[in-house]
Amino acid sequence: MRTARAPRHAGLDTAVAVSEEKAHGLYQCGYRTIFRYLDRIESNPDHDDRWPINLTHDELSGLLTAGLYVSLVQYFSTRYESTMGGARFSEAYGQRAGGVAATNARRLNIPEGVTIWNDLESCQQANPDMITDYCNGWSEAVVSGGYNPGLYVGGGLGSVDVGYMTGARLYALPRYRAYWRAASLVPQIPNRGWTVIQGCPIKIDDIEYDQDMIALDHRARSSRDRFLVVAP
Repeated sequence: MRTARAPRHAGLDTAVAVSEEKAHGLYQCGYRTIFRYLDRIESNPDHDDRWPINLTHDELSGLLTAGLYVSLVQYFSTRYESTMGGARFSEAYGQRAGGVAATNARRLNIPEGVTIWNDLESCQQANPDMITDYCNGWSEAVVSGGYNPGLYVGGGLGSVDVGYMTGARLYALPRYRAYWRAASLVPQIPNRGWTVIQGCPIKIDDIEYDQDMIALDHRARSSRDRFLVVAP
């Protein structure tokens, strides 16, 4: 496997395993990048029966054989909060989750330098300081593991009771160099904008996907500023 800059084409993300046959169909439809998920606990990528959305060696091989670039996301979930330990939104919890993301990427033999996206959403019970601590811990662990952190900005980043995470605070986070906009009401990222913009859902061959448009953001003028994918 090797790394490459994400092509400026249409992409897709899905929480469902995609077979090589279906991946060939996606390629024929003009899609070039697919976003797939890593778990929040250490898992065996060949025999993970806890949560079937997780990317496996076999699926990864099929996606690459079909000609698709593959990008990785760590799914947001509190199902394993007791296993992870610590407060849900804290720097320590973020470090634990980010470290697991890097570990699971290595188990898939993902080359260093690939971008792993922090799926940030549904944080209504966390105030902006807590979200900031979590994101900083997460990105520190991912960088220490040899990967580049990206941030998926989803809905529910705070509430009237605790306050809302602003785009300015998201932009000020260290280490994140790529931002992915969810197809929901989210804060805008000043000065930088979006590298990936999620669009309308679509169903292809009985699998539901979200469509994603991949381009350069306002500051991505070099390969260092482009998010990196696993290349076919």
